Amino acid sequence: ETYTEGPTENGENLVVYYNFNTPWGIADEALIKLSSQYPDLLFTLSYEEETGWGGEHEYLRGVRLLGSEYNWKCRECDYEETGEPPYCEECDYDTCPSCGWQEADEPCEQHKKVSA
Repeated sequence: ETYTEGPTENGENLVVYYNFNTPWGIADEALIKLSSQYPDLLFTLSYEEETGWGGEHEYLRGVRLLGSEYNWKCRECDYEETGEPPYCEECDYDTCPSCGWQEADEPCEQHKKVSA
């Protein structure tokens, strides 16, 4: 996307947001290199792959500092599952263990009972 806004204030910090797409994973090496070129800046990468996994990492002085990753994220309440995603092979059905949000084109018999 085209960068159109200047820095915004976030407490005592100035923040610049960029959005971009990249194939087959996160731009980890690029952000490590970029953060080494700008040692006074903290870079935060938030990402989500189209099938539902994602995470967030921070970079400073060429080092990835913090990281969190999830295998599934609820579209309703943003609950993040780090283990096995709540998925049914029979009906391609997801159910959030936090808020109960459900997604399926056609629920199987087991999930029809749960949603009833």
